Amino acid sequence: MLRKIFISIVFIIMIFSLSACKSNSNVITYVEPDEREKALLNMLADHYFIFDYVSSKEYKEVKIWLEKYENGDLVNRDIQFGHFDVAEEGSIIFTTTSDSSNKQFLFNIGTINNGGITSMESMDDYPDIESMASLWGPFYEENPLDDGEIILAYILYDGAESAFSIPNLDFIEGSGANVEELKSYAVTYLLKAEFIE
Repeated sequence: MLRKIFISIVFIIMIFSLSACKSNSNVITYVEPDEREKALLNMLADHYFIFDYVSSKEYKEVKIWLEKYENGDLVNRDIQFGHFDVAEEGSIIFTTTSDSSNKQFLFNIGTINNGGITSMESMDDYPDIESMASLWGPFYEENPLDDGEIILAYILYDGAESAFSIPNLDFIEGSGANVEELKSYAVTYLLKAEFIE
């Protein structure tokens, strides 16, 4: 219960403190949190991503989900968060936390628009990540909303002794993942979204 209150507080703070550039329309943009936001998020999450969108079209909803790959093989496309209402402007916030006692990841997704907050959570079993290193980030700083499925971000895990390299832009092909590139990592999570008219 306390954790949900903290996450709600973080979302409320971000409503008032995020100030991404809104000059482009019909795009979703990665937002780099300021130092205060980073401190709050680091207390509550292992990984986090914040995106702002501006829509010039009438979208009914945004579908947001997570795909899991192991050594390049898609093993779970159904880490589904669901469908969320879309406004002219809004934000999407994604966080992960690990529960080592139950060997599970907890994924939280929240959308902020029209002064309201909607959030959902999902879980997934994880391998022995304590012996792995992780690399995470957004794919692009900005994506058009009308490209169908959009890969927003990645979280990569591999052996701690492995040399990690940041995936190049060939890591994705359209809305799909480049399987050859994914084979370089033990576990890959891809955060995806699709704005639906």
